Amino acid sequence: MPEPNELNAWAEEVRETVANETRDRIEKRRRGEAASVLGDTLAFVDGNIKGISLTVNRAAAKIDLEGIACRSGCAACCYMRVTALPPEIFNIARFVNESFSAERRAEVLDRIRSYVDSIAALPVEGRMRHVLACPFLSEEQSCTVYEARPLACRMHHSLSREACEDRESPVPVIQDFIEATVPVMEGVYAGCSLAGTEPGELEYIPAMQTALEEEDAEAKWLAGEDVFSGAVDLYLRDYVAKLLNQ
Repeated sequence: MPEPNELNAWAEEVRETVANETRDRIEKRRRGEAASVLGDTLAFVDGNIKGISLTVNRAAAKIDLEGIACRSGCAACCYMRVTALPPEIFNIARFVNESFSAERRAEVLDRIRSYVDSIAALPVEGRMRHVLACPFLSEEQSCTVYEARPLACRMHHSLSREACEDRESPVPVIQDFIEATVPVMEGVYAGCSLAGTEPGELEYIPAMQTALEEEDAEAKWLAGEDVFSGAVDLYLRDYVAKLLNQ
């Protein structure tokens, strides 16, 4: 493994690269050019899932994925609450609109509405503990938006299926993988800010309802409107506020 200062330099370079790319893509979409906000960013993460090579023009490290417990049909993590950023939400919404049939889209929207209704009256802490299947989880226990899934889902790789299924035990994860993905997330966040859009962390499913139901939601967000006011991740917001006030 590389020295900490080398890895820190790599992480900073990734943050800056992704931030600039995200800003440029947001601005291109704002001008109506055909560009996906997260196309290359998600490709970067996917390209690192198998034997991650932390590279920005040079190899910095390689993460050993030996012992990973994640397998097709194992969906314990698909019952966890997920946070996502606006560009991720719109990326998934475009995937749904382009890949799902009208009937399939209507079905998933019904599941999304049911999910949101079930958590609407819960307090912030209650939402964290409430166990619900992701509306995008199929009957075969596979992700129907896998190609466009959020970065939070991409970074989660468990070393124990038993711990995941127990739901009460701490889940051992590949920490290096998380540390490799975090700079990408931070870069997307910074890029949103640089482009003058609201980068706030959102509850994945409530935000997806907004993106799929509200007319011109992406255009409004690109124009600086706060279209996700009802989907802000209140738990994360309160948690960060407590840290800042310590």
